[in-house]
Amino acid sequence: MRATPPTRPFREGLEPFRRASASSPGTIVVNLAGTGPGRLAARRLLARRGAEIAAGGWALARAAGAASAVFAVSWEDGATGALERSAGSFPDRAPPLRVVRIGRHYLAGEPTAALEALEGRLAVPRPKPTDTFRVGLAGGPAWVWGAEAAARAGRALLSGEEPAEPWR
Repeated sequence: MRATPPTRPFREGLEPFRRASASSPGTIVVNLAGTGPGRLAARRLLARRGAEIAAGGWALARAAGAASAVFAVSWEDGATGALERSAGSFPDRAPPLRVVRIGRHYLAGEPTAALEALEGRLAVPRPKPTDTFRVGLAGGPAWVWGAEAAARAGRALLSGEEPAEPWR
């Protein structure tokens, strides 16, 4: 899987997310239901390293002070077992991790389209400019990460390094 080069430090996203989460509970969203080559890569990653994705979401949520982490998977993905088992196995279970299956017609990889699908609406990107740190998931702040980026970020955070930005 090809690594995505970072365009800004993790800390530049972390502080605005924390500020937004101070007034409303924030959520880390890991999108495993995108389109194109990214979707195929996410499905392979989910099948082979679901526990690593769960650890990445957990580490991101802990580092960001998020109230929860949500893993958005396509309804037809059958390889979610490791992710689902791992989501319930962290020592202190804080923050809580949830695996959410989104509709059959979700075929968008854009972060705000994932949020729309998670909220039960048509998976259409929100109008730009969109600040998901202010109005993300269910009206609260959300920080959306791709599957590979979440797994890499988790490895970095757990080893004391600084992870790359999620979607660039």
